[in-house]
Amino acid sequence: MEDMSVVKSIDEILAFQDWDTDADEWIQESNTGAIWDNGYKHTNIEKSIYMTAKYLMSEILGRYPLKMVAFGTDKYSNSIVYKYGENFCDWIGAQEGVSYYKVKKPGYGGENGELVQAFEEISNEMIHVVDAGSSVIDEIGKTGDYDFAFVNDAVRLVMNVDGKEEAAEKIGENSYGFVKNSQVADGYEFVLYYHPDGCSYKGKTYGESFVWKINVPVTIDHPVQLTYQVKLTNPKNEAGTYGTYDRDGKAGYEGLYTNNMAVLYPVDSNGNAYEPEKFLKPTVSYTVKSEKPDPTDPTPTEPEPKPTEPEPKPTDPQPTDPQPTNPQPTTPGGNHISGGTGGRGSRGSGIGGPGVETQAAETVPEATIAENAAETAAEELPKTGDHTSPAMWLLLIGAGMAASLFVAVSGRRDEE
Repeated sequence: MEDMSVVKSIDEILAFQDWDTDADEWIQESNTGAIWDNGYKHTNIEKSIYMTAKYLMSEILGRYPLKMVAFGTDKYSNSIVYKYGENFCDWIGAQEGVSYYKVKKPGYGGENGELVQAFEEISNEMIHVVDAGSSVIDEIGKTGDYDFAFVNDAVRLVMNVDGKEEAAEKIGENSYGFVKNSQVADGYEFVLYYHPDGCSYKGKTYGESFVWKINVPVTIDHPVQLTYQVKLTNPKNEAGTYGTYDRDGKAGYEGLYTNNMAVLYPVDSNGNAYEPEKFLKPTVSYTVKSEKPDPTDPTPTEPEPKPTEPEPKPTDPQPTDPQPTNPQPTTPGGNHISGGTGGRGSRGSGIGGPGVETQAAETVPEATIAENAAETAAEELPKTGDHTSPAMWLLLIGAGMAASLFVAVSGRRDEE
């Protein structure tokens, strides 16, 4: 039986500093068994692991998604060569960005899983790639009853790329770049083109809209989310609640829609176009409260008169500045609008201006908005009764327009 204690860990092998000075020759004569030793310090398998690991770290790992299947590495559990192979596969599988499938070979034990299942999972991951050349068209919400407007401001745009927030960079009057990269088209990994007067895209005509261009691959395990804001330009004056809140659009309510539609046009890594996929449409709501007193309130009673005090003797009058009146600004119609905030609707917020602003998100491929962002935004919102604010912010927590975006590339090729 081989002495398995001589097997070094991969970290030990990578820590050696004398690889370049170690001898390259170590020969065993097959006929006689004689060894020609030229002063080597490390075995050939150790050196091959070292050189391969160094190449992977400099050229592959962290730069490309890697799918790896280790099949039957448990075949000879008491073999030094096989143990080195198993250790090296495990080391690669533990690196960031690697999907690792360790599969037993029929007739041997040790690992769990089936080879067919492993490749099916890999196939599913690869199918869900939205590659460079894919795009999203988003038409801002507008009907005969309400009208949202896109907030065309870089500070109101945020791209979340694989969990990291990326700010927008204004690159034109109505265009913004995210994640500068000189190796891709347009010099940015993602570009947003805003069309305030509408546009024609992929043979269809849209009203006010934007096109989100994708210049790098997007996968399930590396999601991308765009967060933008729109403003309701014509809130109602009559008391009542308008619209129904639906965080992700799954309920299918009739409004208020922050966008009329959002459509993904996916392209795979081979440049093949697939059938367009529509996003779900979340909805928001707001409430207009009447300023008239509630007739059910009891009639206020007159306070008891306070005892009069003797009038002070007149003194020389001091000139005083007249106190200016401080009228409250009014909304159209003078009404006050108090609105809900989405999933945590207890955070009512006030608005004293002509518009209602709301935040929406599109995600490739999974829609999420951090709870702490909702908490922070809620603290900054104007409170009910605050007439000094120009507009109310309705925070849309997790607008799931793209909750099922990645199914777009599940294999339905666009034959058009």
